[in-house]
Amino acid sequence: MYGITDVNQFDSPFGKLFLNKISADKANPINCINEKSAPMLLMHGTADNVVSPAQTDLLFQTLKAHGVDAERYMKATATSLIAKWFKQSRT
Repeated sequence: MYGITDVNQFDSPFGKLFLNKISADKANPINCINEKSAPMLLMHGTADNVVSPAQTDLLFQTLKAHGVDAERYMKATATSLIAKWFKQSRT
């Protein structure tokens, strides 16, 4: 089973994207944002060690630059819920 944490494994489907910049750019959801994108609510923990909070900021800034209604909430000291779920689902 592959997931977002497998991007450093270049034999995974996600990892292979990073070997080709054109494919990676096409797969990057940030490049799909436009003025017709749906409003988004972004929530992120500042202590997330799986996905950098900077990624949420980049998404938020890109949404705003395209005039998309977006709100961002940063939770101090919160870690990655995805990582916790992934660990629990594998036990």
